Amino acid sequence: MRVLGLDPGSRRTGWGVVERRARELYCVAAGHVAPPARLSLAERLHAIVREVDEVMERFAPDHVVIEAAFHHAFARSTLVLHDRHLVDAFVDPRRHRYGGPLWLLRLIWRLIHKPDLVILLDAPPGVIQARKQEVPFEETARQREAYLSLIETMKDGHVVDAARPLERVISDVNDIILRHLAARIARRSGLGAKFAPPAPRFDVFESQN
Repeated sequence: MRVLGLDPGSRRTGWGVVERRARELYCVAAGHVAPPARLSLAERLHAIVREVDEVMERFAPDHVVIEAAFHHAFARSTLVLHDRHLVDAFVDPRRHRYGGPLWLLRLIWRLIHKPDLVILLDAPPGVIQARKQEVPFEETARQREAYLSLIETMKDGHVVDAARPLERVISDVNDIILRHLAARIARRSGLGAKFAPPAPRFDVFESQN
């Protein structure tokens, strides 16, 4: 039996291959993946996934063991914002320079710490295309549907209609964030849900267009 062990990290990922022969264990190979620090997060993840995929092809392990990250109870007592996240690679892997297998991307997603709150700024394809012409209209429509389908799978996913005036969009986003933080404080303080009712799973605001 051959086992590949991974110690994941966004800057350096270690790996080692161990093989059992009869009752003995042998170290087959070991190494690490350390993409250049100048690369963006998406580019580093792409490089790590590509090299780990090559390791798996080379050594053909029977099992893969991945070390889970440990987070202290107060490590995320503040609000951390991401404009982009790993989930974007599911929708548009080309933009994020990811060319590895989809199953490996899904595996990484299952193992990493998930966002506590995800807000999708949604708009009809025509509105999005009028604001940004980075891709053809058909691709804009495809990505929009992909994001809507993706956020349906998320426990704390919210959809806000971004086709409305900016002030209303900002107000709705602020409301979602504040209700989420209030609910988190209430849980940690033992105050109960009646002091800080959690936000509904989806906040969908219909477009006025």
